[in-house]
Amino acid sequence: MGCFSATTLGLYSYTDCCGDIQSGNSVSVVICFDNAYDASGIDPSGDQVCSTPCPSPLPTETPTPTQTPTNTETPTQTPTNTETPTQTPTQTPTQTPTNTGTPTQTPTQTPTSTLTQTPTNTGTPTPTPTLTPTSTNTGTPTQTPTNTGTPTQTPTNTRTPTQTPTQALTQTPTPTLTQTSTPTLTQTSTPTLTQTPTRTPTPTRTSTTPTPTATQTQTPTPSTTQIFCGSGVTNNVGFIGTWFYTDCCGQIITGTDEGVVVILDYSKPYNGITTLGVPATTICPTSSPTATPTTTPTTTPTPTTTPSVTPSVTPSKTPPVTPSKTPFLNLINECAPVTIFDMGISCNVEGIPSPNSSDGILSILVTGGTSPYSFYWNGGQRTQRLIGVPQGDYPVTVVDFYGDYTASTVCSLFPLSQTPTQTPTPTPTPTSTPVYPNLSFIYQDLNGGSPGPIQFDINGVQNGKPTWSAYSGLSQLDVIWSIQNSRWEISNWNLSGGIPISNNTSNIPITDWSIAGGTPAILTMVEGNGPANSPLFNSVSTQGSTCGQSNNGTIAINTSNGVPPYSYSIDNGVTFSPINIINNLSPNTYNVITKDSEIPPNTLNNQVTISDLNQTISYFVDIVVDNITQPTVTTQQSFWRVNVNPPLPQGTTLTIGLTISHLQTKFTPPGSGTISGTSVVTKNNNVINVNSSTVPVITTVPRAFCSPLTQEETTFSNGYGTITIGPNDVVSGVTTSILTITSFQVAINECSTLLAEDVSINIVSPTLSGAVCSSVGFRGTTQVISNSNP
Repeated sequence: MGCFSATTLGLYSYTDCCGDIQSGNSVSVVICFDNAYDASGIDPSGDQVCSTPCPSPLPTETPTPTQTPTNTETPTQTPTNTETPTQTPTQTPTQTPTNTGTPTQTPTQTPTSTLTQTPTNTGTPTPTPTLTPTSTNTGTPTQTPTNTGTPTQTPTNTRTPTQTPTQALTQTPTPTLTQTSTPTLTQTSTPTLTQTPTRTPTPTRTSTTPTPTATQTQTPTPSTTQIFCGSGVTNNVGFIGTWFYTDCCGQIITGTDEGVVVILDYSKPYNGITTLGVPATTICPTSSPTATPTTTPTTTPTPTTTPSVTPSVTPSKTPPVTPSKTPFLNLINECAPVTIFDMGISCNVEGIPSPNSSDGILSILVTGGTSPYSFYWNGGQRTQRLIGVPQGDYPVTVVDFYGDYTASTVCSLFPLSQTPTQTPTPTPTPTSTPVYPNLSFIYQDLNGGSPGPIQFDINGVQNGKPTWSAYSGLSQLDVIWSIQNSRWEISNWNLSGGIPISNNTSNIPITDWSIAGGTPAILTMVEGNGPANSPLFNSVSTQGSTCGQSNNGTIAINTSNGVPPYSYSIDNGVTFSPINIINNLSPNTYNVITKDSEIPPNTLNNQVTISDLNQTISYFVDIVVDNITQPTVTTQQSFWRVNVNPPLPQGTTLTIGLTISHLQTKFTPPGSGTISGTSVVTKNNNVINVNSSTVPVITTVPRAFCSPLTQEETTFSNGYGTITIGPNDVVSGVTTSILTITSFQVAINECSTLLAEDVSINIVSPTLSGAVCSSVGFRGTTQVISNSNP
């Protein structure tokens, strides 16, 4: 046991070598502490002994008995105050004559230790206003009158030693000093009277702390108590935060300024203040100065009993109060705790231990509560800091000075990993736990796929914020605050790629949810219990209208979640239909309303636009000859049909007029012959009759290169009226040409008999019906079929 030097580690508390408790928040400050008391937040630097000058002496009484044969001298009044009365340890009572002087009692604050002697010594009280390093108990007691006007004094003085012929002197703590005396005590302003009794060797109490040398000037007797009101300086080196203290008038003072000299009550809690150990006074609005009384005692000689040889003195816990004109703070009791902040603790890893080594350093940071703190590690350590420890978990409990706050945590001492160790943040015992709501989380991919609402229940506090838990199959999902990433995360997520996160820093993360490291999705977090089903979801697709007049646009709605079946409306909810594909829409914007079957129903509104594609379809019609045959030498047959490209769509028809014209030429003479030409037209194998015919016209013209020979040309045509062709209709025909030479001759210039016929199939006035954004045209209006003989 003794005083040793140490270094502070942060928040610290210790007892200095003057018996004062010191506390603060600073690092690497060298201090001197008494290792007989508990200390926290300091690192002893070894066995370096130190010492500290103490500004307020606390005398320790060490009785030294001395035996003297007699105690018979009569007290003599003298104006000096330099004689220290002693006590004769004899067995012979001594008569003390009456002292009729009128001494002025100068109140003194004498040590509270009581040296009890039996029988009572009623000798003349002698005031002792001396301040000497030697405190003496004499047979003549020192009277310290209370300030009660004119008190009645009985020479029974609790300060008077009563001697018994034993070998041990019992110490009795005296909470108050009360003097009563038979003579009347009158306050006067007479000169101070100092009584000098017989100098008899007595047990001497020697103070362990030097005190001022006594002079003839009256000075107050030194106090045996610690400083209650003294000086200090705000914000010691290394302290960060708000300091507080209680001034000597009982007011709590706080602030952040550094280096301010203040006067504070040392007996009350304080933080961020360095005490200077210098007593100080302050003027309080309700101060009550105490007047200095003077007394005129009448002393009566009484026998004095010899004290025991071996007295043992115990200082009293309550010092007598010295009347003074200086204002003072009167404490109600010895314990006046004031706690400004709730206590919280956190782990401070100062050094990660190497594998298979015990070189780690771990400490606890404490805020709030009332220092000094007590630390209880599971390993039995009682210090704030652990040095030389291996990897592992270290549970610890911290209790503040008054025991009002208790907090526990587990500090993990492991190398850093990708996943931070989850360290629960303790909640101070007196602080009520905040009530957090449950949460409901809904995940939807961009196609509406959802596993349904996930209900998270509150599951305590972790990393300084609340945490919620739910189950997805056999996996536990946790909404937890990540200290490493400074964001909310849902751990163990297995319903999609990536992980849901939120950058919302509040204690209830409702907003800012997204997927980190995966495909984007729609994430929703709500307070309380969520819905039974995932929210109604739909996706809408469209097909534009071909042109402004076509009215062939389409809306298709794909719906999921909610409560099926679903219904749809495009007229602002006037009518609904269960059909999710809506056709025959003109270019326009439509409000599509989707509702499910829940009561009341959930609805979705989509603004959908059918565009104008400005597309025109062109149809072409012509005659295609599929085959020509020669059944005989004189006969030729041609097979043909009406062709429409592209094919007509349903609901569309094509109307045409059909005419077949014949040109028959006879190169006779020389010779002779006949020509016959016919056509059969059908629609879907049904014959179409000739609707109109023209009268044949015969024309004779010179025959080229065969002059004076001529040739005869005959023309006529047949009309088949208007033919309507639908998407699946086939219009076709067979044209037959028969050329018969009855007399074949050869004339001059080798001009011989020749017969020929040309058949022209003509399409006129094609018209489309039932089609918009379309047109019809010809690839070829006439198809000519030729035949000749020879």
